[in-house]
Amino acid sequence: MLTKPLPEEISQSLDAYVACVAGALIKDDYLSAIKAAGFIDIKLLTEKGYPVELLVEEPRAREISQKLGLPLEKLMESLSSVVSISVRAYKP
Repeated sequence: MLTKPLPEEISQSLDAYVACVAGALIKDDYLSAIKAAGFIDIKLLTEKGYPVELLVEEPRAREISQKLGLPLEKLMESLSSVVSISVRAYKP
């Protein structure tokens, strides 16, 4: 899940797609889709951010940053919008 859209460089990146980032949905869009599918009593149970600070030392992150032409800081800022959520909903 994403809390906000990714920059074009990342959203179009094959590396980001393979890492399950570029294909991620915006959280609000996902929750809206659940509602549109007829689910009710939708509850966001947990939301956990990705520990981007761990990527600063990751050689692969630096490689991707260089490949995309993005400063590492901008990559880290963008990746801070990646979250994992747990949702509970009921289908009547």
